[in-house]
Amino acid sequence: MSEDRPITQPPVQPDEMSLSERLRLYGSVAVVIVLIVFFLQNLHEAEIRFLWFEWETRVIWALVASAAFGAIATFSVVTIRSRKSRRQAAQTTKD
Repeated sequence: MSEDRPITQPPVQPDEMSLSERLRLYGSVAVVIVLIVFFLQNLHEAEIRFLWFEWETRVIWALVASAAFGAIATFSVVTIRSRKSRRQAAQTTKD
């Protein structure tokens, strides 16, 4: 005797990644490797001038600081935009 049950797909395993997620991961790993190689090739001393400050340091520390400030700025912009879009969506649903 056959039962008329709906055909369901098996649940997606948490360890399975979509193609876009895999490409994003591989791209991120490639960027990190390129940055590490770039940092390691720039270990020499340099004079850094910013506004009225001057100091001598290894170029790698200037690069790391620049990358960190860029990451913080990017994170801040993305966070502000997502909060703004959530507020707009919430206002739209209220109206």
